[in-house]
Parts: sequence; C-alpha cells; structure tokens
Amino acid sequence: MKLNLTLFREEIDSFEGCLRGTTGNRTYQSSKSTKKLVDADHKIYFLKTEARPPKWLKFIESYVSSKETEHLSNHTSSALILLKVTTHEGPRFFGMSAGFGHHFINKDNIELNFGLITALNSVDPAKIRTVDSKKLGVQTLQKREASNLETKLGEFGFEFDSEILHIVSGTCIDDTLGARIGGSDSLNLHTRLTFEELPEKCATLFKRYRSDAYKQAFSFIDHVKQEKNSRIKQLLDEQLLDALNNRRSTSHISVAYPDQIDYNECVSYLISGKGRSSIVDEVTLQRIYDYVGQEKLTTDDLKKIRIFGLDDLDSKSKRTEIEPLYAYLTHEAELNGKRYILSNRRWYEVNSDYLEELNRDLKLSVQLSKTPALPPWRRTQNEKLVWVHDEGDYNKECSTNPDFLLLDRKLYSFGAGRGRSKVEVADLFHLASAKLLCVKKLSSSATLNHLLAQATVSAELFSDMEEYRERFLSSVAKHWKIPKPDRDFIHNLKFVYVIGTEKSNPLLEQLPVFSKVMLMKHIRLLQRARFGVELTQVLMTEDHAQPIAVTSPPKQAPAKKAPRRRAKP
Repeated sequence: MKLNLTLFREEIDSFEGCLRGTTGNRTYQSSKSTKKLVDADHKIYFLKTEARPPKWLKFIESYVSSKETEHLSNHTSSALILLKVTTHEGPRFFGMSAGFGHHFINKDNIELNFGLITALNSVDPAKIRTVDSKKLGVQTLQKREASNLETKLGEFGFEFDSEILHIVSGTCIDDTLGARIGGSDSLNLHTRLTFEELPEKCATLFKRYRSDAYKQAFSFIDHVKQEKNSRIKQLLDEQLLDALNNRRSTSHISVAYPDQIDYNECVSYLISGKGRSSIVDEVTLQRIYDYVGQEKLTTDDLKKIRIFGLDDLDSKSKRTEIEPLYAYLTHEAELNGKRYILSNRRWYEVNSDYLEELNRDLKLSVQLSKTPALPPWRRTQNEKLVWVHDEGDYNKECSTNPDFLLLDRKLYSFGAGRGRSKVEVADLFHLASAKLLCVKKLSSSATLNHLLAQATVSAELFSDMEEYRERFLSSVAKHWKIPKPDRDFIHNLKFVYVIGTEKSNPLLEQLPVFSKVMLMKHIRLLQRARFGVELTQVLMTEDHAQPIAVTSPPKQAPAKKAPRRRAKP
C-alpha cells in the first residue's frame, strides 16, 4: 500500500491540535474504533460528501437528453488516521491520510521537511526516480524531473550551487522499510503494512528522520536550511513588515506564487481581507501596495489578507486554494550576522560558510570593469512627469558619445523555426574595448535575472548562429563607417554587466544571495563559451548635473588576435 504520513511538531499534545477547524465546505466526523492499538492511541476521521454532478456537465447538458446524464455524479470519500506514537524521543503525533484526508490537517502544526529528510536518509543515492527542485529568492523557479531508470541525483538537471531539493523519491536502501520512498513535508512510502503495524512503522520512520545519514550523499542541502526557531521567525517577520510599510520595492522583496497553486489556470486574482476586495490580472508587489493603500500592515494582516485565483469562465469561481498574503511574499533579511530568505511561508537560513565561499568565488571569477568610462546615472522625467532612473534614457545618454553603438530595443529577428524570434544583443557596444554592455538598475531580482540571461543568450547565438554574428558585424561596420570586421572579431568580445545602484557601497554587498548565485552561474556559462565577462557599478544620482565626459579612443577595431579554440560546454 502507499502510506502518506505527516509528522506533527513536538509541542502538539492533542488530537485536536492536529486538525483544522470545520467549515461549511469542510466537515468531518470521528469514528468509534472497535479495537485498540498496542503502545499507541489513535482516532479515525471520515469526510463524506454528497454526490454532485461534475462541473463540465453544465457545458454540454443542453445538447444531450437528461436521461443520459442523470446518473452522472461525483462522490468523494476521505479519511484521516491520527496516532499518538511512542518514539525513542518520547510521544509524537502522526497523521495518515487517504483520499483528500490531508485537507483535515492543520498545516501550521506539522513538522516541515519531515518527508524530505526521512527520504534522503532512506533512499538509495544511486536509485533515484524523481526530483523536484526550486531556486529560492524573489523569483522562485520550480521544476520536476523524472527518470525512466533509477539513477544518481547528478544525472538529473539539478544545479547543486543554485537550487534546493523540494521533493525526492526513489528505491529504499533497506527493503524491510519499503519498496519506494519520497516526500517533502509529508512522506510517501510504498510498503506492505497492516493497521496493527502502523505505530511501529511510524516509530521507525521517526528514527530515520532524526538521523544525519543524508550528509554522506546529500550534505549540500545544509547550504540552505529551514529556520524553525519561532522567536527568530518573529523578528524576521517584523523586518518584512517594516519593508512593506515603507513601501519598499528593492531586489530584496517581491512576490512569488506559492507552490500550492496552479497560476497558469487563472486569468485574474481576488485580494480581500481589509473590508474590501480587488480583482487584479496578476499578483505583484505594486498590486499589493495599491490594495493596502495608506494603511499600515500588522502581523495579523499577513494572514488575514487572502488571495485566490479566479476561473477563466466564471469570475466568481475559485480556481486555486485561498492563500494568505504571507504565502506570496519573498524577502531577504539579515539578523544577528546571518542571512535569511522567506519563500512560500518559510524562512530559510543561508549557511555562512556557503555564503563566504560564494563571495570568494565571485571575486575570483569576475573582474570589475574600468573601461569604458561611463557617465553617472541621472534621473529623468517619464511621461507621467515622475522623476525616475530610466534605463532607456541612460543608454541613450551613453550613446551620445561616438564610441558607443546603441543596441537597446534594437531586436534581431529571425525566421520561423529558430526558436528565438527576437533577441537584443546587448544595450550598448563600445568599439575600442570590444565590450558589449548589458545595463540594468538594481531594483529587483527578476530584472537582474533578465540582465544575466541577456548576455548568455547572446553569447550562445554568437557561438552557434552565423546569421547572428554577421548581422552584428554589419551593424558595427555601418555605424562607424569601417570595413566589416572578420569573424575573429567575435572571439575578442567581452560582456559587461552594468548595474545602477542608489547606494555607493560595493555592488557585491548589495546583491541578494540568490542573485549572486545566478550571477556566478552565468559567469561560468560565458567563460565556457570563451567570452570574457566583467562587472560595472554605476551610481544613480539625484541631481541634474551634466554627465562626466568620456574620453574618446580612436574609432577603429582592435587589432586582430588569433582565434581561440572553443571548448564544448
């Protein structure tokens, strides 16, 4: 059978503490057990629902006779078994769900990552079948991979330096435990089991959960560990509230859709909880600020403000679970010299040794660009007469110097079947230094990820597509009225990440942790493709002074160098 098991936190001391409250849509009843378990107390809860016609029936019912559809109905039966089991550390509560019985569980009171840690301590490292992973940060990316053959984690597309494991499953290393095991917060185990053996199995699995055997093959998961100390989480939440109440919009705070919702199925979202509701096309930080208005948020508001997706056919029909605002927020904070990240209602501590190693690798891997000299990043007025640090205006200001070619918003289009129909090579090109500049202001990790990808996509196309190379070389020749450079010119190119900041302290100190992780990843990709890569920080100024003059080197292509061999990635 498939055992779906949840462990409740140590301080939970009653069956009632394991359960969610009942509502009109969620009611359950406790059964009267006819037997007792040895060394364990238990309760069994059932959910019975009335038979209802399927939702899709309304769509076709006028085209078929009622006699043909009167027997069509959906009926769901679910159960939840709660057990108080004596473990080697004392009594603990477990929940085993069947059907939709997991909906009865109070998820605020469960032991997070119980399933993942137990699975990693029990799975054969060479016999993994499925992996769910995600990148943390203000842009949370999730993916699932499955293999038709049992294999090692390294054979999946899992990126050890930039992702965390969310779910893993595979063959048990000990067949007396079961056949297959996997999990995240809850544990899934395929095993032969009778009801009487359930307490002993729970105690065995708890002992595996408390083991550190995973460190032999999966020690990297300790780079980012879930914070469980309630006082620390409270202090971190206070920092989050401070950022929200000051309406900050920086690279350290943003919105990411929770794991539990399928946002691709929604066309709009409803925000409520402050005595009013608002329907938005997508959930963003600015949409949250617009909804809150001038009010100050409290800790209760993080749970009281609710968001859910709406059906594309009926604006009143829920498409997703109702989730609190807290589930949508991501934030990076520092407390007592440690770095923490909020993602999907959970705070994670970033291991300090891992962070030091990351900073060391970045300093060794990327040079700070000294040429070309760039003007300060001044404020300009947009169409709403608001003063902003506009990237497009900054690029145009740089291009007034004759040594720069403006490439911003000049997309290279290719025919059907190319996969990438429109690509921006870079924002600027400086001829004398043979540098392609990709420019962004430090405002959010999402925009930084776009900046980093811009360079690697362009580098890939330079390596693989002759048409792309030729069109760029032609634009260089046309702009400076020089003979078109030959192909060897491409091998001398460098990509420069130009990042505008409002603070003058070093750029690497300002970047969020997982922006650093992504920066390191893209640096390695560019270096593997045999392109140089540099980093430049430009201070965004509040005055309206004239830009700093840029010394103009001669308008000629750099001397040709012997082409370097390309290593295969």
